[in-house]
Amino acid sequence: MIIRKTIIIVNIVLAGVVCSLFAHEDHELSRAAVVELALHRLEKLVNLKKIDASFESKFKRLTLSTLPKTNPKDPGFYAVIEQYPAEDGTKNQLELWFVDKDLPPRWEHKVTLGGVAQGAPSWPDSDAVTLAEMAFHFLLDEGEENPELAPYNKRVEEVTLLPGVNSAGEAVAQVDLKISKEDQEASEPALLRILVKLNGEFDSYSLIPQQKEE
Repeated sequence: MIIRKTIIIVNIVLAGVVCSLFAHEDHELSRAAVVELALHRLEKLVNLKKIDASFESKFKRLTLSTLPKTNPKDPGFYAVIEQYPAEDGTKNQLELWFVDKDLPPRWEHKVTLGGVAQGAPSWPDSDAVTLAEMAFHFLLDEGEENPELAPYNKRVEEVTLLPGVNSAGEAVAQVDLKISKEDQEASEPALLRILVKLNGEFDSYSLIPQQKEE
């Protein structure tokens, strides 16, 4: 599969980039970069058979938060990755702790198992995690220069993958990004929506405004 081969190459390149970034102790990754690293880590755990492959195919949401530190070896970020819920409401969940001062960065993980995920979309040309990653490739490429995207590059907190439709009526992957309400200014949009074609190519993005309280 072309997309999978591309991701393998990207993983190799990304490892070198990350090491270069962390060569400077005062460098801080954007939250979007940490989300992409978390998705890559999920893929690696699947490849190493440390977690079930359903975390790739039935991915629904990732939530990222920062953690207070008392020393440089404490985890700097905490990510929770959820699959679609089971009939009983339980979810398979992957927790990741990102120690961002190690070189290369070190990850710790924990899996909480629920029932079999129900209602997950079927992606014919890829898997759910790869499609979410493609949205973040766009954001990381454009996020620092584009003032509309910059807040999500720096402060994204929640990522949700859903089936969507583009302006031509074609089926696409819809990746919704939210900033935490505590960090969100009144003038900022409610979310950034990135559409990715089913072959992994970028389609478009839009900013969804906040609903005004009546």
